[in-house]
Amino acid sequence: MRISLGLTTGMRIKDGLEYAQIAEDSGYYRIFVGEDVLSREVFTYLSLISLRTQRVLIASGIAALFARNVALIASGAAGMQELSGGRFTLGIGIGGAPEIEKLTGKRPKKAGKVLREATTVLKKLFNKEKVTYNGFYVDLDGYELEIPFKTPPEIYFGVRGPKLLSIAGELADGVIFSGPKKYLFQAVKVLDEAAEKAGKNPKEIAKVLWNPLMIAEKAEELEQAKKIVATIISTLPSFILKYLEDQKEQIEAIKSVYEAVEYGGMAETITEASKKVTPELLDQFCITGSKEEIIEAFKEYQKEGFQEFIIGPPYGSEPKKAIAAFKPFTEA
Repeated sequence: MRISLGLTTGMRIKDGLEYAQIAEDSGYYRIFVGEDVLSREVFTYLSLISLRTQRVLIASGIAALFARNVALIASGAAGMQELSGGRFTLGIGIGGAPEIEKLTGKRPKKAGKVLREATTVLKKLFNKEKVTYNGFYVDLDGYELEIPFKTPPEIYFGVRGPKLLSIAGELADGVIFSGPKKYLFQAVKVLDEAAEKAGKNPKEIAKVLWNPLMIAEKAEELEQAKKIVATIISTLPSFILKYLEDQKEQIEAIKSVYEAVEYGGMAETITEASKKVTPELLDQFCITGSKEEIIEAFKEYQKEGFQEFIIGPPYGSEPKKAIAAFKPFTEA
C-alpha cells in the first residue's frame, strides 16, 4: 500500500511546504499537487515542493490541458524532471469546466480528442523527438524540448467517465480516480478492459485514489466532512447519478439548495445542504474515521485494484498531526 499526500495550488505556499516536509519525513510515497486554475500556477508550486524535498516523488494532479498549450506542459514537466532529479510524474486532465471557462472564456470541448493528441505528442517530446503535429488541440511545427532531463516522466490521467477512461487504458501510465465508491469500482473495470483491448497489462497501470479524507472522530469533524460532500454533489456530473439511484432523492435535495443560493449566501447554503447528506452519501464520497479505520477502508479499495492512496485535503482539524499520523502505515 502506497500512502501519498495531496496538496492544491489554492493552499498557501507556506502551508504546502510545511505539509510536504512532514510527508517527506514520514515516509510518504509521493506528493500530488492539484491545480486550482484560478489560483497559483501548478508548475511553480511543484518547483517549490521539489526544492524543499529530496526523496519523495512529486506529481501534478492534475495540470489542466485547456489552461495552457502542449508545449508549455511539456516544458514544465521536463523542467520538473530536471529539477527533481527524476522524481516527477505528469498528471494531466481536462480541469473543472466552470473554472476553465472563467479563465479562458471558452468551455472545454472534445475532451477525448484533446487528451489523445496531448498524450501522443507529450510522449514524443519526452523521448526528445522533434515534433510537427497539426490537430484540434496541438499545433506544432518542428518543436523539441531543450531541457536536459534524463528519464521521460510518466503520464497519469485524472479523468472520469467511460470514454476518457478507455483512452486512459490505452495511453496512460496511471489514473487518478475520484468519485463515489459505487462508481469507482466500475471505473476500474472500464480501465482494465480498455487496457487489455490495447494489448496492455492492466496491473501495470497505476491506480491512485484521491477522494476527500478526514481523520474525524468528533461530531463537529463529521459535520465538516458532510459540507465537503455536499459541495461535491452540487457539481456532480449527470453520468455519475446512475450509480447512486438509491440516493437520488437526497442528491436532488442537495442540488436544489445550491440552485436556490443568493449572492453572498454560499456559507449558509453549504451548511444547509450538508444537513441533507446521509451517512450512506458520506461513505460513498469521503473516507472518514480514525487513522486505523481509514487504513482499513484503503484495504477494501485495494481489493478492487487501487494501489496508492492520497491523504487530503482536507486532513481533519489538525492537518500537521493528521499527516504525521500515517507514518506507521508508510513503513508497512
